[in-house]
Amino acid sequence: MNPGAAQPEVPNRLPIWKSKSVVFSVAAIFFGLLLWGREPARQQSGTGSPGSLTASVATDGHPHALKPSSPALFRLGAGYLGGFFFGWLLRRSLKMALALATTALVVIALGKHSGLIDLDWAGLQAHVTQSLEWVTGELGALKHFLTGYLPSAVATGIGIFMGTRSA
Repeated sequence: MNPGAAQPEVPNRLPIWKSKSVVFSVAAIFFGLLLWGREPARQQSGTGSPGSLTASVATDGHPHALKPSSPALFRLGAGYLGGFFFGWLLRRSLKMALALATTALVVIALGKHSGLIDLDWAGLQAHVTQSLEWVTGELGALKHFLTGYLPSAVATGIGIFMGTRSA
């Protein structure tokens, strides 16, 4: 190696929680919560004073702990943040899963070639089919979670994309 040659600079990567998009989404969540607290109260039926429990009972008779709608800023920030960390976790787990699967295939191939491993292919196929059915059901539950609990699907999708890009 030439001592006079310039060494390539290794970029200093920030921790995932210090990325600009995460900081902006946390700020959006914070300001959305502030706006949520300032949202004007809706007309409700009740006989008590504005701060009493009976004033917080809506026309359907059920008390509401939070106002029925949240500002879009909070929804977008929460959706992006949830999607970002889901994408980041997905990328990390996929890398680990691929590494483990490759290692397992190499070990199985070497064991089969040397005669140490004799596989029951019918049983293995049944186990893989059962596992794929389980994963399909879990992915359906994950889809239900993402569409039902994360507030903004577009922000969540962008967050997943950005989360998988940053590793």
